[in-house]
Amino acid sequence: MSRLIERIESGVPGLDRLLDGGIPKGNVVIVAGRAGTGKSVFGAQFLFYGSSMKGEKTLFITFTEDKAKFLRYMRNFGLDLGELESKGLMKVLNLVIPPVGQQNKALDEISKAFEEFKPTRAVLDPFSALTIPITGSKGELQSYVNSLISKIASNIDCTTLLISEVPASADQIGSGVEEYVADGIIVLYYLMRGKAKIKAVEIRKMRGTKHSNQATLLEITDDGIVIDPDIELT
Repeated sequence: MSRLIERIESGVPGLDRLLDGGIPKGNVVIVAGRAGTGKSVFGAQFLFYGSSMKGEKTLFITFTEDKAKFLRYMRNFGLDLGELESKGLMKVLNLVIPPVGQQNKALDEISKAFEEFKPTRAVLDPFSALTIPITGSKGELQSYVNSLISKIASNIDCTTLLISEVPASADQIGSGVEEYVADGIIVLYYLMRGKAKIKAVEIRKMRGTKHSNQATLLEITDDGIVIDPDIELT
């Protein structure tokens, strides 16, 4: 049954094999991990493939990176996002985290970007930055995150990755509600093998398709992220 669902190729070598052929079109997927695990490269590679190989319009919204610095950094992995932007295939927006009490301003800017550019792939990096202005109770935070993800999911023709930072001392992703509301969760993390630290990827959830549940080797190369589905880590 899952093979009847329309899928999109991720552009990350090896990932689609773990997803029985690709990410179901229109899914909102959390890509979570600690600093240095490759989340931003993962997101940029997903968009780069869509624009450069499929001619799709893609949208990258960042809240923490200077745009010029970000574009320069991604070129180190063979991802020339600036060239795609000059061709009108990609839009890279650097939005400011709104002050306390004005979190809906960011939501309005995000909605406007989706409505005007009409991307078929999008990345928000880091999505967790949008919760910084929330100073109320945990319930209020979860309600806001729920409404935010629901708003993003309303763009049914767009497959969206939400990059989420996981603090070194935490196991929970974001406020906790993200794990239930999002269609998928992909976690990037470190594993120790003797004295060596290696990177791994694990698909914890993906609506609409069968998928591997195993931790799998992930490497960041000069050409971006590569996943080896044949190397499972235990």
